[in-house]
Amino acid sequence: MTYLDEYKQKLIKLENFHDFSIDVSNSCSGQKNIPWKLVRSNHLFIRMTVTCQSFIRLLPFNRIFPAEYEFWDLFSVCSLARNFVETYLLFWYIGVDKISVEESKLRLDILHYHLNSEKYKFYKEFGLGADTLDEFELQLPIRKEEIRTNPLFNSLVIDKNKRKSILSGSVAKYLSNDEIIESVSFKADEFKPLYRWYSNHTHSMPFATFSHDSERGTGRPNRAEIEYISTALDFVTKYLLIAIVDTIGLFPLCEESLNKHKLKIIREEFLVYSQNLPS
Repeated sequence: MTYLDEYKQKLIKLENFHDFSIDVSNSCSGQKNIPWKLVRSNHLFIRMTVTCQSFIRLLPFNRIFPAEYEFWDLFSVCSLARNFVETYLLFWYIGVDKISVEESKLRLDILHYHLNSEKYKFYKEFGLGADTLDEFELQLPIRKEEIRTNPLFNSLVIDKNKRKSILSGSVAKYLSNDEIIESVSFKADEFKPLYRWYSNHTHSMPFATFSHDSERGTGRPNRAEIEYISTALDFVTKYLLIAIVDTIGLFPLCEESLNKHKLKIIREEFLVYSQNLPS
């Protein structure tokens, strides 16, 4: 089998699992009177499904958006792969991690505080007037003080610099991506090197751009970039599978409407990555 054949096989696999993720998303949506963490988890799973579809759309020979011309855009593939996995990490932080109700509320408070801090900065930089900014200037110090005086916050966030960043509104969560990946229940040894690699390509660092030549970085087919894209396919497929299994665990009632044969395939595939498969 050639490297291009392997790429096409991996692409078909991701397309099939993405189809199933749409089924899962549809079956989990519309539930009422559920905790905020499930609402936000569902939103994030929908985002992963949409991002995955955009990821597939970039890839030559995909069956969802067929194109006559092969264009191998490694940089955009890396950017979306990075974004997809970042979304999974926030999904885990909000919905999957086994924490107390009190800690879950603290995470929500910090997320909302970050949200409104970013809104305020955006509106102010955009030159909006006092009628928009006054409410933020009134409420943000109140929310900051609520977080600052929360005993759980002070016991969990020991590092002074991290605490300062959270209280400034510039950081949305008190666990870093590295800390989250160390806490998940599946094998993730590839995360750090691949995340670094995708970050370099996303931000157009020398690691990415200095490798250009007459073929590399031009969109033309070449073995190196096709194999790099194949690795990104593996990466996104893995985290999509995990997100599907996690979502079904968060919304067990949705399993009733899912195709049992497809679900069996998903769970068998997940065993490749998992240390502890949810029941």
